[in-house]
Amino acid sequence: MNTTPVQRTLIWRMGLVVLGLALGASVVGWSLALWPAPERESTPIQVPAQAPAVESVVKSLAGGNEAGAAVSADAVVEPVGGTWKLQGVVAAAEGQGLALLSKDEGPARNWRVGQTLPDGLSLLRVSPTGVELGDAKTGEVKQRLSLPKPPTP
Repeated sequence: MNTTPVQRTLIWRMGLVVLGLALGASVVGWSLALWPAPERESTPIQVPAQAPAVESVVKSLAGGNEAGAAVSADAVVEPVGGTWKLQGVVAAAEGQGLALLSKDEGPARNWRVGQTLPDGLSLLRVSPTGVELGDAKTGEVKQRLSLPKPPTP
């Protein structure tokens, strides 16, 4: 193939430009990889001393009698000094969902909205932060249980 001196010079220059760009990209890449990362403040994750077994929590949410009694979160009872403690919630739209409740330090059990608890109260509403217990016929709220606020670091 016959090339003129101008073409050979142009090919060499284009090759050198491509080689220079590849070398520059390599230098930038290695510089960024070797650059020290900024130090971040890390806060330790607080884990309960005794967490419930996954199987017991799933079984309790699915309607089983066994529940995660090792859950250490205590509920805050607002108007009535009742004996129900809220252990957890699964809130759905429009106040529907499940609540994991325990009574008198007994094992926790899940309850659906509309179900009547052993003491005659019904689970009226479930929200992401708590539940309302009361009379199912009138809809009167007799007790509110709230999840405890998470600890601040």
